[in-house]
Amino acid sequence: MGLVSQILQIYENYGFETEVIVASVRHVRHVVEAALLGAHIATVPCAVAVKLFDHPLTDEGIKRFLADWKKSPARAAAPACRRK
Repeated sequence: MGLVSQILQIYENYGFETEVIVASVRHVRHVVEAALLGAHIATVPCAVAVKLFDHPLTDEGIKRFLADWKKSPARAAAPACRRK
């Protein structure tokens, strides 16, 4: 990620019109770091992309939402969603 930072800084220093691609990212932390550094694109394996959504607070939030939804009077009025 240090190299990505240097590349982005050099392009910014000289006003090069280009986009930086961070390729073959293998860890969730590197995806986050690439975004924070300002990389334009990252190629990410599916397994890493899925892990981006894996967080205990997300799981807990979904669990609470679904529990509240089951108790909601609006639930009865909402149309059922069906997959085809």
